[in-house]
Amino acid sequence: MDGKIKRGQIALWVVLAIILAASILLYAIVAKSKRLIDERVSIDSPESYIEECARQEAVKNADMMLKQGGFLNPGNFKEFKKIKIEYLCDQTSSYKPCVQQHPGLISDIESQLYEKINKRADECFTAFKREVEKNGGKAEIGSQEVKVSLGTGKIFVDIGRKISIIKGNSRAEYEKFNYDFIHPIFDLSTVAMEIANQEAVYCHFDPLGYTVYENQFKIRKELFSDYTIIYTINDKKTNKTMSIAIRSCAIPPGMILPEG
Repeated sequence: MDGKIKRGQIALWVVLAIILAASILLYAIVAKSKRLIDERVSIDSPESYIEECARQEAVKNADMMLKQGGFLNPGNFKEFKKIKIEYLCDQTSSYKPCVQQHPGLISDIESQLYEKINKRADECFTAFKREVEKNGGKAEIGSQEVKVSLGTGKIFVDIGRKISIIKGNSRAEYEKFNYDFIHPIFDLSTVAMEIANQEAVYCHFDPLGYTVYENQFKIRKELFSDYTIIYTINDKKTNKTMSIAIRSCAIPPGMILPEG
C-alpha cells in the first residue's frame, strides 16, 4: 500500500514538473512573439511610434501642470503639501479684489506643452531612424513643425515632418502625424479661469452654486491665514484634479474690521 502511495506521489510531482516546464516554455514563446511584434511596429509604423512618444510627453506634463496651477515652473505661488501652486489671481493692495495674473491661461498651457512635445518628438524621430538603420533599412527625416492645441476633453498634437523609410527596393513616405489625446486640462483650466474671474470681480466664488449647473466637476476650497484660497477642481469623468491659488480682498495683518 505504501509503495503505491509513493509511486502516486512521484507521478504527481512528475506531472507538476511537466506542467511547470510547459508553462515556462509557453511564456518564453509569447514573450518572444511580443518582442517581434513590438520591433515590427517600431520599424514599420512611424505613426504608432511617434504617437506613443507624444502621448507620454503630453500626459506627463499636463498632469504636472494640473498640480501646480497650470504651470511647470510656478513663479508666484503658494506652497501647499510641498507643491508649488501658481496664483491665478492675486491682490496688489489690501482690501481690493485680486488682479488676474494669467488671463491667457489656456495659451500659456499650450505653449508649455509645445516646448516639451517639440523637443521630445525630435528625440523620438531620431530614435526611430536609428532603429530602422539598425535593422538594415534607411531613414531620411526632414525638418519638424509641431502644433499643440487644447479642446474639450483633449490635447491635440499635429506634427509635420517628412520621413522616408527605404528597405531594399521599397520606399515609404510619411509627412503628417496628427493625434488627439484624452485629457481634461482644457476643461479644468476653463473652470479655473471662471473662479479667477469671479474672485477678481466679487472677491468670492461659490463652488456649490457653480457645480449645480456644471455637475461634471467637484470643487473644494481651503482658506489660509494669509487669505490665500486653494481651490481644488475635480473632473468626475477622469478623476483628475487641478489646484489653483487665489488671494483677493485680503486684510492687512493686525487690522480688525468694525462690527455691524
